[in-house]
Amino acid sequence: PMYGRMTNEEIKQKQLEHIESCRLKTEIFGTLRKVPDYEYDYIFVTTGLDTDDRQEKLNVLGVNMEKMIRAMVKFCKS
Repeated sequence: PMYGRMTNEEIKQKQLEHIESCRLKTEIFGTLRKVPDYEYDYIFVTTGLDTDDRQEKLNVLGVNMEKMIRAMVKFCKS
């Protein structure tokens, strides 16, 4: 859903799912530190592995940003 189009119940459900996901990760792996950018870059360049889903997050962010910009342009043109 685009920004502003989720119901309060949907937002609450997403929050609960995220909290549970974080709790399970911490329970299984303990507290993990963020991979420093230089280490991430080295791993990604040498192996192609996206160790912490940065590429996926950036792709999703880009798609959503493009949708919002298109909606703003459409609004301004109307």
